[in-house]
Amino acid sequence: MEIIRTPRLVLRTWKDIEVETLLRLNDDPRVTEFVPGPLTLAQAQGFIEARQALQAKRGACYFAATLVDTGEFAGFVGLKRHDGSLPFA
Repeated sequence: MEIIRTPRLVLRTWKDIEVETLLRLNDDPRVTEFVPGPLTLAQAQGFIEARQALQAKRGACYFAATLVDTGEFAGFVGLKRHDGSLPFA
């Protein structure tokens, strides 16, 4: 489901079939330079399932981002609610 459209990007909910795409993205050292990676198949499936659950529960999550012109997967972006125990929350 499309959530936001800009002139260059579409932010949308995740599809179960995007596990392989997410694995390829997280296999790039430039992508995982500052985050844990690369992901295993189980971790990628869990990531997508968790985003789907957050979207269903709260209406916001890290959304899949695709290019408007080509439909190519570009990554993900979004919001995440943190609990009040974090020092900056």
